[in-house]
Formats: sequence, C-alpha cells, structure tokens
Amino acid sequence: MLTSPLSLTIGSVDYSLKKVNQDNFGSVYLDKGTTAGTEVKLTIRNTYEGVTNSPVPSNSAAIRRRQMQRTVIDLEVTKFDADGFPTIIQSYQHVRSARGSVVADAAAVAIALDNFVESNATALVSWES
Repeated sequence: MLTSPLSLTIGSVDYSLKKVNQDNFGSVYLDKGTTAGTEVKLTIRNTYEGVTNSPVPSNSAAIRRRQMQRTVIDLEVTKFDADGFPTIIQSYQHVRSARGSVVADAAAVAIALDNFVESNATALVSWES
C-alpha cells in the first residue's frame, strides 16, 4: 500500500499528492496548491481481464493462467491560464501480465520502459520514433 502524501517532482517543482479517493481497485492522489494555477492528479487502477464466466472457481490455477492483471498509472497535469482555461498534459503506463505471474518480472519490464522513456523523453514527445 502506498502512503499518502506521495512526493512527485515535475521539472524542478516538488509536489505533494494527497490521497483523495480509494476503493478495492485503486487510488487517486491530488495536489491543487503547490503551484498556483496547476493541478496534479495521479490515478492508479488495478483490474483483471479475461475469463470471468467459467465453472472453474476463480482462485484455480486454470483461471489464473488465462486471466490477465492490469495496472494503469495515469499522471495528469492541468494548467489553468489567466482566464481559467485548462491545458492538460497526460502520461500513463499500462502494465499487463498473466494473473499469478511473478511480480518481479512485471516490475522489471515496467522499470525497463521507465528507463527508456526517461533517457529519450524529449525525442519521444517531439514525435521521434
């Protein structure tokens, strides 16, 4: 379980995101006040996809092999101009692996993508591919 508040740095500005919502499948963290005219929201959602209508109990190995687990981490930064018009910049990561698979393997893939994006962020958002 992540603790609130979460610390996040965008550029050279540090934000403190407080948990504003939580359910069984995720949480929403928000900072509305660190920088005037800027709102930072981080949403973390966990879901299962795949086989749901099966006579096999949902905790069985057969279901776990066919069902996928997804985690979506969504960062949304909204900047408001002097007239209150919002400009939204959003970045998200989607991690998808077989239910019951090794968590460290999924984490390693997520970290590899994070490292690639960090090393190439300017080129990537400049439409290089």
